[in-house]
Order: sequence, then C-alpha cells, then structure tokens
Amino acid sequence: MRGGRGVLAALFVLVLLLAAALVPTDLTRAADGEKTVLGGILSKALSSDSSQVSIGAVDGALSSDATIRDVVISDSEGPWLKLDRARLAWRRLALLSGRLEIDSLELGRLEVLRKPIPGIAPVEAEPPDGSLLPDLPVKVEIKAFRLAELILGETIAGQPARLSADGKAKLGNPSEGLDLAVTARRLDAAGLFDAKLLFVPKGEKLEVKAALTEPEGGLLSKAANLPGTPPIQFDLEGRGTLDSFNARLDFDAGPEIGAKGGARLSRIGSDRRLTLDLASRIEGLVPGPLAAIFSGTTKLDGGLAFADSGAFRIDRLDLTSRTARLGLGGTLSADKNADFRIEARAVPTEGGKTKAAESEIETLVFDGSLKGPLTAPQVKGALKAAGLRTRESTLDRVEALLSVEPTGTDKARRFAISADGRVEGLSLADPALRRAIGERAKLTLRAEAGSDGVIDVAGLTLDADTARVSYVGKVGQNTLAGTLQAALADLGAFSGVTGRDLAGHLDAKAILSGDPARKAVAADLDLRGGGMVLGQDVVDRLVGRTPSLKGRVFQTYDGYGFDRLLFEGAELVATLQGQATARSADVTARLDLKDLSALDARLTGAASADAKLTGSLRKPDLTAALRAPTARADGKPIQDLRLDATLTDLTGALDGTMRLTGDVAGKALKADAHVARPNKTDYALDRLAFALGSVAIDGRAVVDAKTLLGEGSLTVRAGDLADLSALALGRMGGSLDAAVTLSREGGRQDAAIRATGANLRYDTLGLNKLDADLKGRDLRAHPALDGRASLDRIVAAGQTIDTVRLTATGTAQASDLVLTAQARGFNLDGAARLVPAERTRVEIARFSAQRGSDRLALAGPAAITLDDGSALIENLVIAAGSGRVSVQGRAGQELDLKVGIRTLPLALARIASPSLALSGTVEGEADIRGTAARPEGRYALNVAKLVTPETRKAGLPPIDARASGTLADGAATLDGRVSAGRGADVTVTGAIPVAPGGPLNLKARGTLDAALANSLLSTGGQRVAGRVALDAGVTGTLAAPRVEGAATLSGGSLTDPLNGIRLTDIQGRITGRGDAIQIERLTAATRNGGRLAIDGRVAVEPASGFPGALKITADRAELVSSPLMTAVTSLNLALSGPLARTPRISGRVDVVSIDVSVPDRLPATVQPLPGIRHVNTTPEIRERLAKRGERKAQIAAAGRKKAAAPFDASLDVLVSAPNRIFVRGRGIDAELGGELRVTGSSRDPRANGDFEMRRGRLSLVGQRLDFTRGRIAFAGDLAQPDLDFVAETKAGDVTARVAVTGPAAQPVFALSSDPSLPQDEVLSRILFKKAAGGLSPFQALQLAQAVAQLSGGAGGPDVFEAARKGLGLDSLDVSTGASGGPAVGASRYINDRISVGVKAGAKPADTAATINYDVTRRIKLNGEAGSDGRTAVGVGAEWEW
Repeated sequence: MRGGRGVLAALFVLVLLLAAALVPTDLTRAADGEKTVLGGILSKALSSDSSQVSIGAVDGALSSDATIRDVVISDSEGPWLKLDRARLAWRRLALLSGRLEIDSLELGRLEVLRKPIPGIAPVEAEPPDGSLLPDLPVKVEIKAFRLAELILGETIAGQPARLSADGKAKLGNPSEGLDLAVTARRLDAAGLFDAKLLFVPKGEKLEVKAALTEPEGGLLSKAANLPGTPPIQFDLEGRGTLDSFNARLDFDAGPEIGAKGGARLSRIGSDRRLTLDLASRIEGLVPGPLAAIFSGTTKLDGGLAFADSGAFRIDRLDLTSRTARLGLGGTLSADKNADFRIEARAVPTEGGKTKAAESEIETLVFDGSLKGPLTAPQVKGALKAAGLRTRESTLDRVEALLSVEPTGTDKARRFAISADGRVEGLSLADPALRRAIGERAKLTLRAEAGSDGVIDVAGLTLDADTARVSYVGKVGQNTLAGTLQAALADLGAFSGVTGRDLAGHLDAKAILSGDPARKAVAADLDLRGGGMVLGQDVVDRLVGRTPSLKGRVFQTYDGYGFDRLLFEGAELVATLQGQATARSADVTARLDLKDLSALDARLTGAASADAKLTGSLRKPDLTAALRAPTARADGKPIQDLRLDATLTDLTGALDGTMRLTGDVAGKALKADAHVARPNKTDYALDRLAFALGSVAIDGRAVVDAKTLLGEGSLTVRAGDLADLSALALGRMGGSLDAAVTLSREGGRQDAAIRATGANLRYDTLGLNKLDADLKGRDLRAHPALDGRASLDRIVAAGQTIDTVRLTATGTAQASDLVLTAQARGFNLDGAARLVPAERTRVEIARFSAQRGSDRLALAGPAAITLDDGSALIENLVIAAGSGRVSVQGRAGQELDLKVGIRTLPLALARIASPSLALSGTVEGEADIRGTAARPEGRYALNVAKLVTPETRKAGLPPIDARASGTLADGAATLDGRVSAGRGADVTVTGAIPVAPGGPLNLKARGTLDAALANSLLSTGGQRVAGRVALDAGVTGTLAAPRVEGAATLSGGSLTDPLNGIRLTDIQGRITGRGDAIQIERLTAATRNGGRLAIDGRVAVEPASGFPGALKITADRAELVSSPLMTAVTSLNLALSGPLARTPRISGRVDVVSIDVSVPDRLPATVQPLPGIRHVNTTPEIRERLAKRGERKAQIAAAGRKKAAAPFDASLDVLVSAPNRIFVRGRGIDAELGGELRVTGSSRDPRANGDFEMRRGRLSLVGQRLDFTRGRIAFAGDLAQPDLDFVAETKAGDVTARVAVTGPAAQPVFALSSDPSLPQDEVLSRILFKKAAGGLSPFQALQLAQAVAQLSGGAGGPDVFEAARKGLGLDSLDVSTGASGGPAVGASRYINDRISVGVKAGAKPADTAATINYDVTRRIKLNGEAGSDGRTAVGVGAEWEW
C-alpha cells in the first residue's frame, strides 16, 4: 500500500508540474538556453526535507503544447522514480467557457524503481464533507491519456514489469458527474486490465465495469502474495442507481481461491437495503491450520440497512463454510449508540469433531460484543478452541478473553483494557520451531487508554516455555516510554533455529523512549548472559560464559546511533559510540582482545582494533586499524603488527586501500592491497603485494558479485617457506614457485595452475618435490581438465608415499583422468572420465589400493553425476578382501541413498596405516532419504570380534557391538549393545541429534568388571577389582548435556604395592543431577581399619573444565604402607573450581603417625648408560635402528601436536603433625613433629615450615648415640622424604658425631670428630671407647658390621627392627641398665603426648615401668617405678643452638 500511495503521489506531482508550467513568469519567456532555469525553480519549489524533485527542462510553458523532461524524484536512498517526458496538449480558449479541455496527456517512459521511504507523517487533513466527487470550479475533460511505458521495479510488484496504459476521463457538474475509462496492458508478458466508471450524482446513477486477465505469476498474484501465484480472471459489472443497484462478481485464482456472486442495493421506505449473496473459495488465503476451517466453499450472505437518519443495522451477515460459521448482527442508532454482536462456531462434521482434509478441531467458540456510545463503547470478547490437529502439528487448547471498559467522564474519558490468553499443547511440524516456541504460552495485559490515543500499560506479560517477556509503560503513535524485559532461560531451545548448538541463559532489559511516528526511538540496554555456549569454539572463548551488553541505541528519522554501547566478554571488550544518518556519519568503534590465545592456542599477546565510520549512510566511508604490539605465534615473536584500512563509498563506488606491516620472527612484513568497485556488479582487487623474508606474493582479481565469475592472477615465490611459519601457525619449510591465472572470457570460468616446489613441509606433512601444470576450462558449467601433477615422497599421518602422479587429458567432449601412487608395499591406481554436460558426470573406470596381501578395488565401472548441489551415485561397489561395500543413490542437499556393508574385514585398515593392526568384521546397511538438514531413514551396524592394538596389549577379550535405529525429525534413534566376554555387557538406547541443537536422549544399562583394567595397570603393579552397575542417561543438548541415572561400584579394591597403597571395601554411587554429577557416596577401607570418603558435585561443562566441589575426608587411615614408609593420617580436604584444569585444593592433613624406614641396603637400580654409539652395525641392524628413530620422531611430533590441556591446581593445605613422625633403620630411632603449609600450585608447590625432632638416638653395634639435631622435609614426593640428622657422643677425650642426610631411600652417613680423626678411628671410639689398633678380633668384626650398616651394604634385614614392627611398638632398644648390665626397653604412645613403656634387665635394679609426658615441644616429664620399689621423677628441657 505504501508503494501504491507513493506512485499516486508521484503522479500528483507530475500534474502539479504541468500546471506550474502554465503559470506565467518572466522566466517562461526566456530563450531555449534558459529552459532549465524554470526546471530548477520548480524542482526547488516541489522538494522537501524527505523528498527531492529534479526537473531537466520545460518546453512551451505558455503554449497549448507544453512538455516537461527528465523528471527525477529521490529520497534518502536515492532516485526512486524517473520520467523522461510528459506532454500536455490543451485548449486555452476553453477556459473562457469554464472548461479545461485536454486533447492529449502523454507520458513517455515512467520508471518506478522501488518503494519510496516514508516521510514524516503529514498534518491530518480536514475531514471530508461527505460528497462523493470533488467540487471543481471548471469542467475537466481529458480526451486522450497515454502512458507509453511504465517500468515497475521488483520491490514494487514482486517482479520486474513493463506496462502501457491509455484512456480518457470527464469530470463535470452534478448533472454530468464522472466518466472514466482506462485500459492497461503488460508489455513483457500477457495481461490486460480494462475498467469503466460512470457516476452522476444527479439521479445517483452508477455504472461500474472492470475486467482483469493475467497468467500464472502475474502482477496481482505477486502483489497480493497469493500462494502459488495462480492465473487470475476477474470480472465485475454493476449498474443502476443508489436506490436500485445490482452488481455481479466473478473472480477465479486457481482451485483454492475464487469468488462468485452478487449484491443488490434497494430502497424500502426510509432505508436503503443491501443484500449480499457471495460464494467464495478462500482456503488458499488462510494461513496454517486455519486453512482447513475454510476448505471448500465459503458463503457470505445477509442483509444490511442504511437509514436516511444515519442509523445503520445489520439484520444478518453470515460467513459460512463447511466447517465453521461466523455471524454478525446489531444496530447503530442515529445518535451513534451501538449494539453489535459477533459469534463464531466450528461446525461438527464427523463424530462430534470438525474435520477437513487432514485437519480436525474438536471445539471452536468465539463470542464478542460492542455496546454503548461510539465515543465510549464497551467491548467484550471470548475465544475457546480445543483439539486442533493437522497432519504434522497439534494444538490442544486456546483460550482468550478481552475486555475494554469506559471509565471517567465525557470530559476525561478513559478505557480500562484487560486481556488474557493461554495456549497449551502446541506442537509444530518443524522440530526446530517446535523446540524454540515450546508447548505453552500465557499472555496477560492490563492497561488504560485515553482520548489522546496513548495506552498506559500497567503490565504486559508473555510467559512461554522458552521465554518470558514483559513491558510496563506508555505506548502511542507519538509516545513510547517504558521498560521491556526478556528472559531466555535455556538458549539451547533455539539451537535448531540458529543452526548452532547453544546453551546457557540470557536476561535482557531495555528502557524505551521516543516518538515512533517520527522514527525517533531510543533503548537503554542491559543484557547479561549466564553459562552461555554459542556453538563455535573461537566465539565461545571470546565471549565466555557470562557476557554483557550495556548502553544506548537509538533510531532517528533517517539513521541510527549509539551512546556508550559496551560489550564485555571473557576475552573481548568492544565499544560503539556515535551517530549515522543519510546526511552525515560519525561512529567510532573500539575492540580489545585480551589475549590472542582465545583465537588459537598457538597465539599469545594482546591486540586491539579501532574503526571510524564517516561520510553518510548514503555514502559511507570507513577507516580501521588493527594493532598487536607484542605477540607470539607458534612460539615465534611478532612485533608491532599493524593493519590499516581506508575504504570510501562502501555501498557505491567502493575504493579502498589496506596496508599490513610488522616484524615477524626478526623479519620485516610488508603487504598492501587496493580494492575498488569499477561498476555495479564487479568488485576488483587490482593490487595485492605481500613480502616477508624470502616470500613474495603478488596478484590481482575481479569478481562479478552476481555470477561469481572471476579473472586475475596470483603468483607466489618463496625461497624458504619457513618465513611463513609464524603466520601459518605451524612449522613450514621448502621452496615454492606457483602461479594461478583466472579468466572469465565468454562467460566461462577458466583457470590455470603452474607450481613447482622442493622440500615442502607444514607441521607433520611433507612433500619432497612438487611439479604441477593444470588447466581447467568452464569449471562452473561444463568443466574440462588438462595437464599433469607430480608429487614425490609425501609424508602424512606418519606414512610415506614415494610418488603420486595425476594426468588429465581434456577435450570439449570429455577429460580422462589417471591417478597413481606408490610406496613401499603400497600401490594405488585409478582412472576416471569427466564428461561435461548440463549435469557433469564422473565415470570411474577403475580404482584399487593394495598393501601386501590386503587389497580393495572397484568391483566394476561406477558413475557420479553432479546435479545442482547433489551427487547421483550409480553402481559404486568396492570389493574389500572377502567383503563388499556398495553405495547407490543421491547425496547432497537432497538425500536418497542406500549403503550396504557385507563382511568387511577391519584388517584392511592396514592399507591406510600399517601400524593400525585391527581384526574383526563389520556388516551394516543404511537407507537414508530426506534432506541433509533433516535426514530420514534407517540404519544397522554390527561389529564382530573387534580387537585393537590397545585392547590386545591390555589382554581384553574381543569386542562385539551392534547398533540400529531410524532417522527422523532431526534425530537418530539408537538401539545398541556392546559386550566384551564376561567382563562387560552394556546396552545403549535413545536418540542423538542430527540437526544442530536437537535434543539428546540416551540411556545406558549394564555391568562392567573393573578387573578389565588390570592388564593396562599391570606395568605399574596396580590391580583393581569390583563390579560397576550402570543405569544412567544423558539428555539436554550436545552443548548443554544433562546427566541422569546412576553408576554403582560394589566390592571394589585397589592395590599398588610399589607405592604402598591398599584400599579395600570400595563402595560408591555416582548419580546424575541434570547439569551436574553428584558423588553421593565413595568410601574405602585402609589396611589398619581406617576409612576414606569422597563426596561432592561436578558440573557437566567440558568447555569450563568440569567445575565442581569435592570433599575428601579420612579418619586415622593408613594411606601409605611400603617398606620405606607407613603413614596414618586424618584428612579434611576440599577441591573446588575447574577440576580438570585449575582446581583449588585446600584444607588440612592431621598426621596420626608416619613411620619412615631407612633401608638396610642400597637399591639395586640399573640405569642404561647415556651416549651409547653403535659402530660396525650390519645393514639389518641399521634398518631396525632407523625405523626405531622414525617411530620416536613420529611420537614426539604427535606429542607436540596434541599437547594435553595444562593442569595446574592451586594449593593451600596445612599438614599438622605435633609428634609421632618416626624415622627408624640402620640404627636410627627418632621421633619428629611440626607443621607444614603447602601453597603455590601443583606445578610449582611452595612449603613453609618443617618437621623437627622430638627425640632420637643412633645405635651402632650396641652403642647408643643421642641425636642433637633432626629435621625431615618433603619435596613433593610423600614416599621419598629427605633426612637431616646429627648424633654425637663423648668417647674419652674425643667428641664423635654421626650425620645422616639425603633421601630416605638412599641416605648418606658421615662420621666426624673433635679433634679430627679418620672415620674408622671415630667409629672405633664410638663403639669401644678405644683406638682401632687396640681392638680384639671379635671387636674388629663388629666394627666391620657397623661400617656395612652405615654404608647400606648389610647382608640381611635388621632382626631387631623386624621384631619392633612385629610387636607393634613405637620404640624397642637394648641399653646398659643402672647396674651396668644389659637391659631391653619397649614403649608405645597412647596419645599425642603420653607414652608408656617397660624395661627389663638381668638385675632387679635394671627392671622398671616408665611414663613420659611431653608438656611442650621442649619441656618433658619423665617417671619411673622400679621392680625393687624405687621411684623417680625428672624434668627435661631440649634446645638447639
């Protein structure tokens, strides 16, 4: 309608132009050279702020034959109407008789390019006076009107169109009235419109006749958006007076759209009665499920009365179809009081339901009324519908209520508006829309409106399954002031609509203000996301889980603006400020990237970008700059990287330059380019120059935006591609000389490639030599190839192919292609023919691949036909060993594909990778139809006796698996089972999404024997046992999975002899709680009867590193028990944060006791000698060594390629051990205590504090030395503490010392004395109180044993130490009693401070009971009660200095 009004307004301007040309002015008498001056004056007079009129010239301004030329009307987007010529031939003298006689009005070529942009709303005109025809001062007669050519743009009529028109018109006084005749014809297609109208007010005579005929796809069907754009036949004819008028209508637009009937207007007394009788077909005009209601014939019949007094009455007006009835009735009095009613009902057709075609509805009831004065009416409405079904959609229930009640007085009239609506059980056919919209919705509106037309909304709420929207504020034609809020609780519901796997939630708030009628609207935004996933890794890293958008956006009459618009993401911050209109633009943008690693893990460093939009929206200009001052790419430094771009007239005659500079790995980078738009369809890159080190790239190109045909050239010259390694984010190397040429001559896309290279390398891919010379002709329509390509020694996926050869021999009829490849033990051979035609066809004559005895080959000739984005596959059958694979049908956007697999040996994988030693067979079939976006069909797959290198190494039994299901509604159902002997039997059922964002619903049930893992763990000495019962499921989406069900472990155990770990009675239960996994119970018993427990919650968010919170507790649990150490501790630890990346470990470890045993002898560890060089090797040995080196290099490369995500836990753990840290062995018996706080991270732990000695002694061949210093430290390895002890004794005039340092597994003993003596002398003084020269033979033997004990070379275990451990004592020693005889002492701690003991000797004086109490670290109380009745109490104090 806007487009139609625009055209009528333009014609009105043309009439004004012709009239203005007749106005006498001094300029109209100017010479021909001044004709354009009058045009300029008229242009200025007729232009406005929103519309500009340009007139080229005016000829014969005061003559009877005036012509206006080159008229152009423009708006803010440029010209929308053009007229080359308008001529007016008229009779000037007729004006003296009160007539305007126009003999001829001719328009030449009138072009309406598009719809004009609406201008500012005009001031409302005065209401009409009720006359049907205007009252003109003169009679107007146009004897002949002719429009030579009317050109309508596609946006006007739905398609480009050319028309011509002619006619005549006469408008006079009431006795003559209006007489109009018009005929229009299509010039570019069939189509004819003919209309005649005669109306004479005097006598109220009216005659109407109109006829339209147009074929399918005509103007009216396009403009009216009729489904299928059917052919149209329209005839309307009526004649009579306003008191007796009859009309007939015959309209046909296909089988579902049409109307036929009549109308009669007659007078009965003071009333004019209108009687209607019309049968129509409107099913094709009604959208969606409602179309079934109006299927077949719909009748409109009834009677209306128009009283001379101004009253109006509807006696009956019924719209009736086979399935529904709509009725209206009521009156409007002369004083404008109304009493109208409307009702609608569904008409049952079958079993109490209304059925039409493939649709049905159980009930449909609507009742409405309008009562009271028209200035203050009361409006009521109620709708109820239920049980709506179509072939693919359903709607269970719809209810709606509307009430408008007048309030206040006539002077201050207001209306209270109330509306409630509810939809339940909605299920749409499209799965994506079904999930996005949901099944239910509820609408609530409470508002008031006044005579000013402004609605004051107290509350407007739409609450649906997937969204909630509310508004509070004012709304009117010129008023907008309120707050709009929206919440999307689950973005995953919109995944199918966007084509991405989404997750998270979004909350939005907008404060709205402005004048909608004048397009002056502003919104203050506040958007916040939570747990957000947008389905693209780079975007998700940049945006993060909790992005926000704040600031103001606003619209002006001819533009847009932004005020402090700020977007903040995890790694990205962006701002926007400024305004752009059709007249000017000044918008600035800023983007800051915190770290380039968000784009790619191989990048580091910060980057920023600035952009500025200037000019105007009609002719926008852009300048932009990208900066990366200090960055690294794949470990290589990049300094001062800068990209500058300047682009002018982006939407028109584009012209721009771009320049890139910087320092890459110490080499200068320089690049520049120039882009332009030489015409409306072409975009040109007329200069491209790139230089970095030895690499130079030059090129140019021109591309047609409509056809995408291009022409140009690109050359690459690289002495060493390693110069590009940083920019390519991978190791490169080798030399390359290449040229690519494109041509579009004759409307064909031709191309040529010439390339040579040597020692090419990218990451793990390598190519020793490249030589290619290929040409392609008409590649997009009828492709033909000619040329050759040679590749020598290709390295890929750890495999080496010696030669690859491709030859193409092309003619206009066909191109013959031959491909061969050879490697050690491997051969590939293929031949095909490319046949250009309307549908390009690839005929495959032969194909085979063989390695050793493994071979697969094409069973017979096959063909692939390319057809509009899809491929038709014919007779593609591959014989693979004893099996066969067949593919037949259509693949691409449209699917109709059948795939069959019969007894396919998995061992054939060795053809591609010799190291992939699989065994087993595969059988399956698939029948897929539909589209690539929504495939349908079925599949089945069976794998029998599968053995992989990993399962073979682990000693696991062969695996049998089967899976089958169907594809429909964007999902694939799954019914599968996996079994591996008696150790595993799991069934998996449910559905997985095929379309993006589709729902996930999988369930797994079965049992697993934990012993299956023992073969994998055996190299480390660990063993596990237990049974896992699985009954779990996964729902949600791939981006936001939700876990349900449980996994239960029973009868579990874990033993690790090497590390001294033994856990038994392991019981556990892990359950899924939607978006998290809950560890309800996971407990284990230790060897001493202690308990270990873990519980907590882990969020199912892989992208966030599985954030969670776990609690680990233990009560007097023996966590470590090895020959070197036994540890009994109580734990209270917490793990929080991203558990798979950087969790935080905090809490405390309370040590009950730690026993560190110093071994009796040094470990017999054998290490291979480094730096071994093989000499005089045989050829066989050299080949074996070469293969081993190659495998090591491949493993190292794979390790670099797939480095695991870094794990680094932050630590804050307090280790508390007041005492009971015992160190024993090689004569040492010591006790330590203290505190240690471990902080830092798991990769760089830091410890503050230490464990100091509480007491200690060293026994050597029955002699005892007391420790004066002792300290133990843990350097990250709990099982390998470091020792630092010093013991001394007085032997005559010599003070002897023994120092023990180093790791507990390999301590170092050192002897010293004061005065200084040799070590054997020091030891002799300690043991026998005399020099070594005075020892007896037996004493000399004891001295040798002591040396062996200190050096770790003792011949057997320490029996005395073994006895202490066997008796469960903390201390057991032999000493000299009070009487000088031997005595044996034993003691044990009963708590952290008190120990009790007993010692027994050969005499009663040497036998007693003892008790020791540690008052503080340094103050101790000692008590003793002898067997002879004596008692003793002592106080001791210890200091170190």
